[in-house]
Amino acid sequence: VGVPLVLRERKGARLTAAGEQALVSAQAALEAIARIGRVAEQPVEGKVTLALTNSASVKIAPALLAKVARYPALSIEILLGTDREVADWVEHGAADIGLSFEAGNCRTVPLFQDEFYVVTSLKQAPRGPLCLQELDGEAFIMSTGGCAPLLAALFDEARIRPRVILSANDMGALFALAGAGHGLSMAPGLSFPADWATLVARAPLHPRVIRPFQMLDTSRLRDEPPYATVKAMIVEAAAPLGTVAGYSGT
Repeated sequence: VGVPLVLRERKGARLTAAGEQALVSAQAALEAIARIGRVAEQPVEGKVTLALTNSASVKIAPALLAKVARYPALSIEILLGTDREVADWVEHGAADIGLSFEAGNCRTVPLFQDEFYVVTSLKQAPRGPLCLQELDGEAFIMSTGGCAPLLAALFDEARIRPRVILSANDMGALFALAGAGHGLSMAPGLSFPADWATLVARAPLHPRVIRPFQMLDTSRLRDEPPYATVKAMIVEAAAPLGTVAGYSGT
């Protein structure tokens, strides 16, 4: 996964911080599988409204919908929005389940830890990690499709003001603009396409900026079919991303 999960010492072995976070995700996956077993003998039918960010719709939704196809009487309605919109929709009942970096006032299940990177053109590729302060005053392409509030909070905390010259609500457009050298940007690992290394360069931050990507619901959501089944399938669909979205260090 790019970092040690276990440290072996003279007194025995212990988990690193990354190992502890990986353990949380593994436990969530095992609990999800157990829930599937408990509901396997019950009919799974009905409609579940799922709110997703654009990145989640690309990286998680296809695997999820393939699993849903095994249940002919189960239907999924998908809403696409920003992280904040997803949290608001779940909190206020417009969606049953959400996938987002922002939790709002919802219940959460962490799916994986994702790392944020500075995005540049290939010609401007940094030689190593960058400090947030190095972005102060630099020409910046702001994502308006999801993580803009999170980036704004990071900039406020670091007391910096990148010079926003362009905005993009589509990550493909953002990578195209950054790759063409129009400015720097920042994006979570989940947002990067499979061929990102041919389009842009990226560098981790120092200190690293890592945030949990979460599944959201509320106390009104009953843990029974179809909701429990869909939540379990989401955990399964997101499990592979724990090793590719965050902690890659590249």
